[in-house]
Amino acid sequence: MLYYCVLIQWLQKESLSANSIQCERCNADCHQGVREKTINSYMWRCKNHHKISIRRHSFFSRSHMHLQDMINFDIAYAEGQTLWKCSQAAGVGHGSTVFNWGSFCRDLFTEYYMRNVRDVKLSTRSRSMSCCSADSPSTTAVIHAA
Repeated sequence: MLYYCVLIQWLQKESLSANSIQCERCNADCHQGVREKTINSYMWRCKNHHKISIRRHSFFSRSHMHLQDMINFDIAYAEGQTLWKCSQAAGVGHGSTVFNWGSFCRDLFTEYYMRNVRDVKLSTRSRSMSCCSADSPSTTAVIHAA
């Protein structure tokens, strides 16, 4: 259980999970609490005892996989591993769950690219590079990065 506490704190620090949340039923502030019956042993609870998943408002919200399995899968996926290798890293069977999570990761990465990377222009600068061939003496070529 301590492992989940550390994992959840890391997810919150990295803005992958909410640091605070308000109850959607009564608008009261919620606090994090332990609940053994949940998949990750933690949940949000308001003063009126309404319970909300710790995964709410995160990209983990629709998955039934354990958090550490999803993180291990995501790391393998980001490293360009096959879905088979991702499933092995996550410790889950190679089936529809893996395909669904892989598709979800692809969609997230595509969305991130479209929002944050696609329109970024690299600065233009020149750099020199020496080129040699057996037939000619050393020459210098200028390469323009775009």
